[in-house]
Amino acid sequence: MNNDLNFAFKQREEKREETEMGHAQIKREAVHLSLSVISLKSLIEDPGVSTDKSQENADNECYEPQKNQTQ
Repeated sequence: MNNDLNFAFKQREEKREETEMGHAQIKREAVHLSLSVISLKSLIEDPGVSTDKSQENADNECYEPQKNQTQ
């Protein structure tokens, strides 16, 4: 019985961690998309302005190495 409870608790904890990692990934992608929209909007409003730095910042913000992630 105790082993069953430990197993169920471990599975629930693993599922919670997977859900949290999924939420974090969605948030990173949302930030990336938001920054891309801002860059595109800036380009449309003022085509002479370079958005390379904005895109580089967006890439760095969204794709930093993840800590404590196992797959």
